[in-house]
Amino acid sequence: MATVVLQTAGAALGAALGGPIGAAVGRAAGAIAGSIVDRALFAPTRTVEGPRLDDLRVMGSTEGAGLPRLYGRARLPGQLIWALPIEEQVQRRNEGGGVKGGGGGSVTVTEYSYFASFALALCEGEVSRFGRIWADGQDLD
Repeated sequence: MATVVLQTAGAALGAALGGPIGAAVGRAAGAIAGSIVDRALFAPTRTVEGPRLDDLRVMGSTEGAGLPRLYGRARLPGQLIWALPIEEQVQRRNEGGGVKGGGGGSVTVTEYSYFASFALALCEGEVSRFGRIWADGQDLD
């Protein structure tokens, strides 16, 4: 609403000062000022939250479970032998809304990161080398 009012007022003032070219410049300046006022008054403030860890499937360990004895090369799952509680790290940041320099209200974005410390037993005896280590289908260094 402020855009229309200030656009009309800018056109009238510009026409009085500079004729038809002044009216066009005044209309543009009024539209910009009105857009800023409208955004400040009517733009909502939003909060966006990233995904959280609702249901975590963690491998378990069984008391007294045997470990395989390995000769040669094989793919092995690990047996969880020690773990600390999972740590959650929260990061919040404010972003201006809108596109192409225009704005809606401000947007608060909350992101969550998780970290775990644990130990896995692979097999009984000494391991001469590890070929590859995979986690979630991705090769780790």
